[in-house]
Amino acid sequence: MSEEGEQETEIVQAPIREPNGKRFFVSHLNSYTGRTICKELRNDHLVMEPHAAHTFSGTLFEGGDRLDKIVDMPSQIDLVSMERSVEFRKVILSSDVIIYDLLTNKFEEVDYVIKALKTAELGDSQKTLVLISSVMTWVNTPPKFKQEGVEGGDEDLEEPDEAEGADGEQAELDANGEPIVKKKPIFFKETD
Repeated sequence: MSEEGEQETEIVQAPIREPNGKRFFVSHLNSYTGRTICKELRNDHLVMEPHAAHTFSGTLFEGGDRLDKIVDMPSQIDLVSMERSVEFRKVILSSDVIIYDLLTNKFEEVDYVIKALKTAELGDSQKTLVLISSVMTWVNTPPKFKQEGVEGGDEDLEEPDEAEGADGEQAELDANGEPIVKKKPIFFKETD
């Protein structure tokens, strides 16, 4: 105590509250990629407060393992079937991070999720869409060719001469005796 009856007040700080956990939607939870993502993002064993643990929802892969046989999966997972339903849309829009493996998912499902995110009124909430792909995912993409008579494009690509092949050899002829023109594809860019 100090002089003349003044009391010293002790400042008590409130405990630091852990931030709320994120809501993850993972397609094909029981695939190799889904299991690995859940294992790496899982934090329920690391946090002190239950609200700080990440929550998971997602779909199942038909040929994958049963969830109860998978080690290191979060205890609470909400499963949803991919249908163009109100329930599926609600789960997607309530998630903070949506993760899709393009190698194992159908184009229609991924397209539906992208359209749902584009058309929804999200307000201030931010959504993160993660698309996992490999080189093999893009192998079926149809090539683009330079259109004849269109100016611009890739200047370093040249059309082969109709009379000669690309190596200066005589070009192959079709059944009518016309030279076969082989178009060179235009390489994909980041904007594609």
